[in-house]
Amino acid sequence: MKKWKVCLIHHTHFDIGYTHTQKEVLDIQFRNQEQAMDLVDANRNRPENAQFRWNPEATWALKKWLSKAGQKQIDRFVSMVRSGHIGLDGLFANMHTALCRPEELIRMMDWKREFEKLTGTTIDSAMITDVPGWNWGMVPALSEEGIRYLSAGTNHMDRIGSTIKEWGDKPFYWVSPSGREKILLWVHGKGYAWFHTGLNKTKNLRNKLRYGRIRRYLDSLEKKNYPYDTVILRYNIGSDNGPPDPDLSAIVEDWNKAHKDIELVISTNSGAMADFEKNYGDQLPRYRGDLTAYWEDGVLSTARETAIAREASERLIQAGNLAIMTGGESGRRYEAEAWEQVLLFNEHTWGAHNSISRPDHPFARSQWDWKKQRALKGEEGVHRFLTETLGGQPESGHSYSGLLNDQSHGGSREKSLSVYNSLSWPVSRIVEISTAFNSVADEEGNPVPSQRLSNGRLAFFAASVPAFGLRSYRLSETGPAPFEGGCYIEGYRFGNDRISCEIDRDTGRISSLVLDNREYVPEKGTEGFNSFVLVPGKFPSLRKSEATGAGVSIDMVDKGPLRVSFRISRKAPRCHEFISDISIDAWSDEVRIHNVLDRPVSRRKEGLHFAFPMDIPGGVLRYDSAWGTVRLEEDQLPGANRNFISASRWVDVSGPEKGMSCVLMDAPIFKSGELVHDPVRSGPPGLCGWLDTVDYKGTVYSYVMNNYWQTNFKADQPGKTLFRYVFRPHGSYSPEENYRSSLENLQPLQVTAAEGKQIRELPRTSCEAVVISSLERRDGSLFMRLVNISDDVCDTSLLIGKNSMEASQFSLAGSGKEGNLNGNQITLVPGETVLVKIKE
Repeated sequence: MKKWKVCLIHHTHFDIGYTHTQKEVLDIQFRNQEQAMDLVDANRNRPENAQFRWNPEATWALKKWLSKAGQKQIDRFVSMVRSGHIGLDGLFANMHTALCRPEELIRMMDWKREFEKLTGTTIDSAMITDVPGWNWGMVPALSEEGIRYLSAGTNHMDRIGSTIKEWGDKPFYWVSPSGREKILLWVHGKGYAWFHTGLNKTKNLRNKLRYGRIRRYLDSLEKKNYPYDTVILRYNIGSDNGPPDPDLSAIVEDWNKAHKDIELVISTNSGAMADFEKNYGDQLPRYRGDLTAYWEDGVLSTARETAIAREASERLIQAGNLAIMTGGESGRRYEAEAWEQVLLFNEHTWGAHNSISRPDHPFARSQWDWKKQRALKGEEGVHRFLTETLGGQPESGHSYSGLLNDQSHGGSREKSLSVYNSLSWPVSRIVEISTAFNSVADEEGNPVPSQRLSNGRLAFFAASVPAFGLRSYRLSETGPAPFEGGCYIEGYRFGNDRISCEIDRDTGRISSLVLDNREYVPEKGTEGFNSFVLVPGKFPSLRKSEATGAGVSIDMVDKGPLRVSFRISRKAPRCHEFISDISIDAWSDEVRIHNVLDRPVSRRKEGLHFAFPMDIPGGVLRYDSAWGTVRLEEDQLPGANRNFISASRWVDVSGPEKGMSCVLMDAPIFKSGELVHDPVRSGPPGLCGWLDTVDYKGTVYSYVMNNYWQTNFKADQPGKTLFRYVFRPHGSYSPEENYRSSLENLQPLQVTAAEGKQIRELPRTSCEAVVISSLERRDGSLFMRLVNISDDVCDTSLLIGKNSMEASQFSLAGSGKEGNLNGNQITLVPGETVLVKIKE
């Protein structure tokens, strides 16, 4: 008979809410931590394998506990971490990782670094619990921060698709999009809740750790030809936010005396994974592909707040870059707090357990109010950070709340304007400012193309704003100067000399989209481009669309020549109003669509979409996952979600000759192929409605709203919600163009009515396909994250002015990247990131 070793990772599942209010959760976790430390001391004299060990799972509650603990408790905690009795893991919380901006995946580990400094230990493991499916960008992010092991204690039944069926107790090396990084991923076959009994059943918290139960589990592994003698089990008692088990050490000691075929070991996550890798690492398979997430569709129940948090995250990256550019440190006091708020919003606990069954109960309402405030406070912190960094209120006019509520900044009385570019390449874009002045001139006094918009703002063309730089402008009371090459309008067709768009008078949908004389919208189809599709209940066969004919009104809003736009009003089912603003700018190859849904309280089950059929022969669908690119189906691992997909920033459909990309500004989830009914909660994947494969069939559906969940998420979302898209028809596929287009829209030029600040000269890359995605000052050094956004291997040096930096002036700070540096040349394969530390 096989001699088994079963490693128990004893932890609390950290839910910020759900069973208790968020404040109560912190109080519970504080008690858990102190009880665990008492149990460590009480069981020190037992055999090594039975000594009590505790895994707090995440850093947020632990950091809050430390901020309230006295020095004696802190010293006690540090000694237990150093002795291996408390296992620290690197993630902030249990996140909806597919919602996170790329930089958020790094920011999830900011506190990891703080704990490493405090304890003098290295944290090389992470735990993620409950949520099934994870952003592929987790691999390079974790690897950069020195995380080697990821323990995934997935929910064992609820809307998990084939996650456990395909990967349960099948540890493997998960390889990054670039192929240069890997982490050891263990999806635990029994999830995290196998030992749950309910928090109200305090006398039965350990009644499931029995020999017969464990023996049957191991027998089932043997029948599946499980090749190893060691298995790792999550041990979480009670329920979510469950306590430490005071009897565990005694149970394990007695067990090991009584049973010779199964040895139990109480372990930390890092200890168990490292021991397993030492024994079996050379036998583990490697797999490269996206494990597309399953639970992110729940956030479509709060689409407005999700969009606010997404924008706040992008602007935080931008504000951090601007602070480095300007040397502005005063705004830093808002940065850490704003990041914490954004991360707390993307944490997986959206609301109370009765959020659907009793949505008006004070318990449910209070939890959503707390969650909503995380998005709003994150947005507020970003605005303060930007204002102090730029020395004046940002006037870009692009903020989500400003566009949704038509807010004005009151109008600038200053004559000076500063336009900042926080990206690592020159940018030319139209920007807006609220002012009574009528025209704009550049630094040399040359007139700049401008136009008064229907919203009252003044738009002007900021040409070639330098990488990590600024351009200054002057406002004037004289009228705007004429210019050539602007936009035109011919009936319901409008555009510029490259791109045109036509609106169908009867339907209000886009009937034509032409770039360089090539059409991108099919002539016929059941659903037109930018049509509304409501699925009542869970039955796509009963789908409903917006009204046509007499229910459509089309108005010209901006007449050019710098920007032309139309507003289409349509009647849509279960909506007070459906408004679309469609616009094109001069010298642009993009079409912007702003859809606003004004909805009543509706608690009937429903799913809302916008349809975008495309005329792309031989089209291959791709989407981005953090810094990498995923080809639909081809780059998705078995068990990945194929019913709906969360993109980081963009989705692209390209054939051999032409293609179209879309920046998903606010709604990150899309569907491809035929619309299918929302899968049922639990059961065999084949019977639940989860797809095993998916194809692109000519239409991309932006999935924008639902209330399908039976718990946790919200039951309704009345009021106005804005969904922004930027479509860019193009020739052959170019990942560089997709990356640049998405960042120029998500981190736009920032305008302030103030004299420009002194800009420090920053390093840039000699290879244009290698961009600098973020700047950060840490421990007195400048850190830059380089990304190869092309499909080719790139060698780059770092330039100051026209001179290459010497190898002695910088180093590669990310884990495992020593081989990327040859002299002063940095080599990156497609989709690879490198963290560079600049010596100052």
